Amino acid sequence: RLAAQASEFSLTDSVLMNTVISLIALIGINILLTVLHELIHAVTVPQGHEVQVWSYLDKGAMFVFFPEPVSRLRFVAVSLAPNIVLAFIPWLILLVAAPLLPGQAYWWIFIQAFLMSVGGIGDYANVWHTLTQVPKGGLVHSYGLNSYWTPPAS
Repeated sequence: RLAAQASEFSLTDSVLMNTVISLIALIGINILLTVLHELIHAVTVPQGHEVQVWSYLDKGAMFVFFPEPVSRLRFVAVSLAPNIVLAFIPWLILLVAAPLLPGQAYWWIFIQAFLMSVGGIGDYANVWHTLTQVPKGGLVHSYGLNSYWTPPAS
């Protein structure tokens, strides 16, 4: 009798296969969303500005930079745009539509929104530093991993 109960709780081949497929899909979707995240940054930079996408895929990193200065407000908007589209909006969808979503759809959206929220931590840091350090009228410059500002024109 004990042996029969123990076998009921073992992983079957189909459960294991579904888990592996789900993890591979999750990783693939996350990679695509990371690329989309950076493309959203790129399209929100003002027209006419040089934009470059740097990728260090071996280190799991990608980022956009634009050496020409932008206003403080524009830098905040560029920083937050992908997080709004890929994290905040899915969170709102979950809040509103959770009772209507099947269990698997709910968890897929939840996990992806969570990963995109956490993945935006550098953007949130940029926004915080910009709002607390850059004076009104100051211009923000973004170059690689470094952002800096210049004071307002006098």
